[in-house]
Amino acid sequence: MTRPLECCVQCGALTDRAGAGDGSLYLNDDGPYCEGCYYDTLITKYEEALVRIGHLGQVLTEALEMLDRAEKRHIAELVELARLRAGRSLAMLEGGL
Repeated sequence: MTRPLECCVQCGALTDRAGAGDGSLYLNDDGPYCEGCYYDTLITKYEEALVRIGHLGQVLTEALEMLDRAEKRHIAELVELARLRAGRSLAMLEGGL
C-alpha cells in the first residue's frame, strides 16, 4: 500500500507525512505544513502575539496613569471641600461665641 503524498500549504514541499493520522503539522485549521514552514509560521504568530501584548501593556499603562491623575484630582477636590467646610464651621463657631 502506498502512502498518500502530502504537500506543505506554504511552500509546496513534501511534508514527509501522510495525513492527520501520520502526525501532519497544522496550526489551528491551517496546514498541513512541512517542518520548516510550521516552525517559521509558529514563530511569526508568537512574535505577532508579543507585539499585541506589548501594545496592550502600553494601553494599560496609559489607562493606569489616567486613573492616577483622576484620583489625585479627586483627592485634591475632597481636600479643598473639607478645608472649606472646616472654614465655615470655624466661622460659625467664632460667630456664635
